[in-house]
Amino acid sequence: MDEFTTEGLEYLSEILFKECSHYCELISNPKQFGRVLQSAMQNAVGLGGVGVIVLPGEVAGAEMPPDGARSVTSQLPSARPGEKELAQLAELINSSKKIALFYGIRCADDAIHDCDLLLLLGADFPHDKFLHTKHKIVQVDIWVGHLGRRSKLDLGIWGDVRETIRALLQMVDAKADRSVLLGRDD
Repeated sequence: MDEFTTEGLEYLSEILFKECSHYCELISNPKQFGRVLQSAMQNAVGLGGVGVIVLPGEVAGAEMPPDGARSVTSQLPSARPGEKELAQLAELINSSKKIALFYGIRCADDAIHDCDLLLLLGADFPHDKFLHTKHKIVQVDIWVGHLGRRSKLDLGIWGDVRETIRALLQMVDAKADRSVLLGRDD
């Protein structure tokens, strides 16, 4: 059997992994390894998912050529929503009496049901069936595909939660009654 005879063939593992990963590449020659490894890691880190490298047996057993160190970016960039979205969010906060913050994975059940504005901060939960329709829902998330995925939103904000809050703090009115801010149940 000739060396590297798999070129042009699609392995079953490559077919299976293409649909469930952000990056999937077959290495048909050892010289590709450094570049493909770099791309797989960059896609996995940058997109927050899986990078797959498919190695046929004859490539896995071959001598890998030396390849210098490659840089992988590991920090997501800051993404701040636009002024229009921030102004809409500030208006909702300023006009609300009871605000519940839902971040991470938990929030006090009574806070969710007793508020008139629910802010989902980087949270891809709860589903509509857990919520009352009487309150407004705003979701802030860096992953645009999460916006409105689980709940019907009154406002979806695509941006980094930290950057959104930093920009928003200058726009919201202070609330003297601390009981209006209901929070996470730790």
